[in-house]
Amino acid sequence: MDITTVANVLLLGFLLPLWLVLGFADWSCHRKADIAHTAGWRESFMHMLLVGQAGIAALAGMFFQVNALILALMIAMFLAHEITTSLDISFAASKRYISPTEQRVHDYLTAIPLAVLIMVCAIHPAQFAALFGFGSETADFFAALEREPAADLVPGRVATAEPDQCAALYGRAVARLESGT
Repeated sequence: MDITTVANVLLLGFLLPLWLVLGFADWSCHRKADIAHTAGWRESFMHMLLVGQAGIAALAGMFFQVNALILALMIAMFLAHEITTSLDISFAASKRYISPTEQRVHDYLTAIPLAVLIMVCAIHPAQFAALFGFGSETADFFAALEREPAADLVPGRVATAEPDQCAALYGRAVARLESGT
């Protein structure tokens, strides 16, 4: 397996599912902390911003050819995510108790996007270097759809599927990456 295939398997087969599980754990912590009555809608709004920032980066990486434009977008969304996370934690800490468990969950929820960003940059080193004016390639700032996006994860297929079908679609996408087809 080449580095791109290994990185894609790690991204789709490990980091993304782990991030989703940790998101559920964070939701459970928030439910236990009763944020609706402690921090209120402002904390929930910040969580929606966080999901949107991560979603923009993830969807761009899945459905567009990764070049300097997409890398710049991913970096910008990561930085926005970090700023929003800091604001969220500062706000929440002034309104409610944040348990050690929730703090650890937050650690991983912020570390995983950084790991993903590093892996994507490692898969596309020439465009990452070109983004900052280094290397022999010219930075490509044209948005082009991926020739073969994560075909089994096309939003229309996932949005209309039952949970078990989503798991099967996801499994087929990971298997396709592992086999290199």
